[in-house]
Amino acid sequence: MTFECELSQLYVKWKEIEALGNYHKLSDDEKDKLLLQFRSNENKISSIFKYLSEISIENIIQNNPKLLQTMIENFTDLNPRKFVKYYCDNLFKPRNRILHLGIHNYNESDAIKCIKLSRFGLDILKLIDKRRQILTV
Repeated sequence: MTFECELSQLYVKWKEIEALGNYHKLSDDEKDKLLLQFRSNENKISSIFKYLSEISIENIIQNNPKLLQTMIENFTDLNPRKFVKYYCDNLFKPRNRILHLGIHNYNESDAIKCIKLSRFGLDILKLIDKRRQILTV
C-alpha cells in the first residue's frame, strides 16, 4: 500500500502545484475527484506515470543503473515494457486477494517479493519526482 499511497500523494502534489500556478487552491473534494477518476490500478499507475514524466517507465528503468540492477537481481521475469501489468499482477492482485477475499495461502517468499517490488516502485517514483522538481525550477 505504500506504493499506492506515494503514487497518489505525488499526483495530488503536482496537481496542486499546477493549480497554484493558476491561482487556485485545490479543495479536498477536488483532490478526491482527481484520484477517483482512475477505474483500475493499471489505469491509475499508467496515467499518473504519464502525467509525472515524459519518459516512459521502460526508459526510466533501463537508463538507471541502480534500477536496472535491482530488476535483474530481483525480478528476472519483469519486462520493463509491461511494468504496470507486472506490478498489478504481483503486488496489487495478491494484496487484494488477502484484503477482499481473505485468501491467505501466501508464504514468506511471496511477502518478500511484494516488499521488494514495492520498494522498487517507490525508487522509481522518487526518481521521477526528483527529476520533475529539477525541471520545474
